[in-house]
Amino acid sequence: MRKLLILCVLLFLSGCGYGSQMEAYKACEREWYLLYSSDEYQKKIWGDHYFRTCQNEPSSRKVLGLYKTSRFGSWQVGKRFSY
Repeated sequence: MRKLLILCVLLFLSGCGYGSQMEAYKACEREWYLLYSSDEYQKKIWGDHYFRTCQNEPSSRKVLGLYKTSRFGSWQVGKRFSY
């Protein structure tokens, strides 16, 4: 019973996303900025969302994958990477 309780606590603590801000930022770059840059993916899913970047938000402990559709448009959150 005690081992089961310890296991549950460990699983709960390890399920909070990435271990550090650096890991979350690298994941954002890898999964959001670079992976979704292919022309085929843009035509299928994003259409004209050509501008993408990653930004750290320390208050919520998340790295945000941001996009916008034009040069003068506002940034919108596409994906969140919590750490």
